[in-house]
Amino acid sequence: MTRVFSLLLALFLNGLLLIYPSHIAVSSAQQDHGYLTILMLALSAAFVHGIGFCRRYWLWEIVFNRYFS
Repeated sequence: MTRVFSLLLALFLNGLLLIYPSHIAVSSAQQDHGYLTILMLALSAAFVHGIGFCRRYWLWEIVFNRYFS
């Protein structure tokens, strides 16, 4: 059930980011790339968790677990 929620939330947030990029910044000159980097990492982790990718390396297991994402 958490995988379905992660996948749906990632799809929704990704769509929101692509359709309304003005929610991230008022203009392209005022973008804060730190927040966007964190958001993109969280979206990637949510997609990986939602799809159910099997991680074998211990570092990816920590980065892409459901609590971190």
